Amino acid sequence: MRALQEPGVTVSEPFRAHHADGSWVYVEVVSHNFMDDPRIQGILGNLRDVTDRKRLEDERLKTSKLESLGVLAGGIAHDFNNILTVILGNISIARTLAPDDGPIAKRLAEAEKASLRGPLARGGRRRPDQPGRPQPRSQRGPGDARRRNDPDSL
Repeated sequence: MRALQEPGVTVSEPFRAHHADGSWVYVEVVSHNFMDDPRIQGILGNLRDVTDRKRLEDERLKTSKLESLGVLAGGIAHDFNNILTVILGNISIARTLAPDDGPIAKRLAEAEKASLRGPLARGGRRRPDQPGRPQPRSQRGPGDARRRNDPDSL
């Protein structure tokens, strides 16, 4: 440590230490070299437990990383949808130019259907008729609210 080598210097250093109960804690050691002071001629040190602060910093960093990942994923999805929109537009133009009963029209219809099938083509959402997704209130019947609030229906 620098405080041991240079008189008059105050140094703050973080450490990971093994606690008496067996757990690991983060401590901050603040030390000051008083070797040049004839009254003290020693090094004064203070340890402070900063485990909670370290944990909060780690959580904040993790949250920040997840937020960045979400922004990146949203950007990729947006770019993909832009490309998909161009593809669907070109398929629509080709369908208007192709004969309705030919094999080209059939292939273009299949390509359009496949392009509209993916979750990104639907805005990244599940279809309303898929299980696990609640119905909008406008589509619920009048008895639905009573069933939700009835403890016997759970």
